[in-house]
Amino acid sequence: MAGWAGWDWNALREAAEQALYAPGAAAAAGVLVLLLALAAAFGWRLNRSLKEIRRATELSSRLREALSASPDGYYLWDLVSGTESRSARLETLLRLDPSAPPGIYTIRERIDQLQWEEFDGALERLRSGGTGFDILLPLAPIAGGAARSLRVIGVRVVGTAGKPSADIVWFRDMSRFVAETARLLSQIESQA
Repeated sequence: MAGWAGWDWNALREAAEQALYAPGAAAAAGVLVLLLALAAAFGWRLNRSLKEIRRATELSSRLREALSASPDGYYLWDLVSGTESRSARLETLLRLDPSAPPGIYTIRERIDQLQWEEFDGALERLRSGGTGFDILLPLAPIAGGAARSLRVIGVRVVGTAGKPSADIVWFRDMSRFVAETARLLSQIESQA
């Protein structure tokens, strides 16, 4: 504050008065006021936008947490951000390497070639035109385990504005159901 004490306040006041009455001073003052008003409006809008982004990010995080609680595995294409992701449950179902980057074709080795063609065609129709599907995929046995079956459901999520926001493929382990159905059919056939 010692620097302020050495100022010649009277000289400063006189210079300000002369500038105020100088030609074009009113126009310059008007431009300055306009610039300050625009800066304030821009700052307010920026702050509001940042709050909206934070709120959307928090909502997205909560929705992903809710999805991860699902007993089904999923593969998700976020059509808004252009990102892809898969759930930990899908990695467990198919024994995928969690450190491997997402990519739907990482599961190809787990599916029989004939079944893969059906799945790949359904996937192409979902991704290109939003056509959903519901198929049963038998899986090749993994690491000496029993053969398994997955119900695979592909859906396109459309937002409130009618614009597609995501493509999701759900994977549900149906192995017990398929095995029990086969056992019951075998029993029925043996009794006939």
